[in-house]
Amino acid sequence: MGSGPWDRLVVICGTTFWSGTRLLDQHIARQLTAYAPVLYVDPPTSMLTRFRNAEAASAMAAPGLQKLGPRLALLSPRVPPFKERPGVKQVALAATRRAMRRAVEDLGSPDVHAVIVPSLNPLFGTLGERLSVFYAKDDYVAGAGLMGISERRLLRRAEQQPRDADVVVTVSPTLSDALRRLDVDPVLIPNGCDITHFSSTAPPTGKAQEQPVVAYVGHLSDRVDVGLLEAVASSGVQLRLVGPRQETMTNGHFDGLLEHPNVTWVGSVPYAELPQVLSDVTTCVLPYSDTDFNRASFPLKTLEYLAAGRRVVATGLPAITWLDTDLVSVANTPSEFAAAVTASLTQPLGQGEIRGRRAFAAEHSWEARGRILARTLNLVPVSDVGWPPHVEGVHGL
Repeated sequence: MGSGPWDRLVVICGTTFWSGTRLLDQHIARQLTAYAPVLYVDPPTSMLTRFRNAEAASAMAAPGLQKLGPRLALLSPRVPPFKERPGVKQVALAATRRAMRRAVEDLGSPDVHAVIVPSLNPLFGTLGERLSVFYAKDDYVAGAGLMGISERRLLRRAEQQPRDADVVVTVSPTLSDALRRLDVDPVLIPNGCDITHFSSTAPPTGKAQEQPVVAYVGHLSDRVDVGLLEAVASSGVQLRLVGPRQETMTNGHFDGLLEHPNVTWVGSVPYAELPQVLSDVTTCVLPYSDTDFNRASFPLKTLEYLAAGRRVVATGLPAITWLDTDLVSVANTPSEFAAAVTASLTQPLGQGEIRGRRAFAAEHSWEARGRILARTLNLVPVSDVGWPPHVEGVHGL
């Protein structure tokens, strides 16, 4: 058992790259450094990864182990190409496990308190950890198409992974209900928001109040109901789309949306610049389609919109219902959605309204979520936290 500065290590096997889109994995890693040293494991890359994922650049440039701070380290494993293909998958998993064991040795062979896996990859037991934690953040089987993976391949793992874990965490009531049907008792820890970052968003002034802007910020994929955005655009309001377009995005409908003169697509924006991008925005939208995958999700952007003090119009996902607030207007059909957006723009966005939205979002901060997770993992705060350096990412909403 280790006794050095990396003792009681928590290992997070990330599904997104540390330097890329800042999502749940990176947020919980940062929060847990207040309770224990953390090793964040990037998704493994091969020599071909750069051609399929632009966010892999940092992991490709510096594979291996890096210390990002006194209580935070990053591992970027390398594996053979075509890691998801049958046969190669097992080789890639073995390579990842070896890299994890070598990284722990390089950190002084500390005692590993927990391994957190927010995916279906069978990585439990690699480090002899006290706690194996399955962090269910999506309906992985329902999202197989979005990930380009065969649904049939995921079905068995989706049932086995929670049963192999000592602790199961979910981000939504829908996921909790599904796992209870497998005789698993999950802990519900919904996604949170970076209240400090998004509350720096300035209020709209001048022209922005006279000609209000509506924004969608996030990945543009088939999770998004383009028909809802089309209805908003057809109402004549200024619509801004912020985020990368994924290969799964329906081509014809999205291209048609961009033909509207009042629609602007600005592409990816660094995480640090999101408050500036939202500064002239009055209303933000969450136009997610009614699918199994979306119903099981808990979109980060909802709370981040509110932390920025903006009005929100969203479809009626279970996560929105769980928030139980009239600060989010719910509409499901194209006509209802466009009408709700238009109605949200009839009055200027005032300072008192902004403060109220931020106060609500603050109740759902990542710090609050981190405290719940730490208690779940039997971790206590430490007094000598060295907070990790700021690392830029893109469109964290």
